[in-house]
Amino acid sequence: MDFSVDVKQQELIDLAKTIAEKEIAPRALRIDKSGVMDEELLEILKESGMTQLSVPKEYGGAGIDLLTGALISEQLSKGCAGVATICAANSLASFPILFAGSDMQKRDLFD
Repeated sequence: MDFSVDVKQQELIDLAKTIAEKEIAPRALRIDKSGVMDEELLEILKESGMTQLSVPKEYGGAGIDLLTGALISEQLSKGCAGVATICAANSLASFPILFAGSDMQKRDLFD
C-alpha cells in the first residue's frame, strides 16, 4: 500500500500543523477548562477549510482522500484532540447528504 502524498496534500498537512501550533495549542487549555469553543479559532478553521475537508471541490471543500484526512487530523490533534474532533465530526453530518442528498441539498448545505 502506498502512503506517499503529493505536493497539494503535503501543503494541507503543513497548514494543519501550522494552525495547530500557532492557533490551537495556545487556546487548548482555555477551551478544555471552559468547555466553550473559541469563536475566533472556529473562524480560522472554517476559513482554512479544515472543517470541510471531506466535502468535494465542486461544493467548496477540499475533496481530500481518507489518508490525507487522517494525516491532517493527526496534525490538528497535536494542538488539541477536541478541536481536531470538531473538524472531523463535521464529516459525519456531511456524508449522508453527499451520498443520498439531491444536488440542491448539497449546494445548500455547503454554501
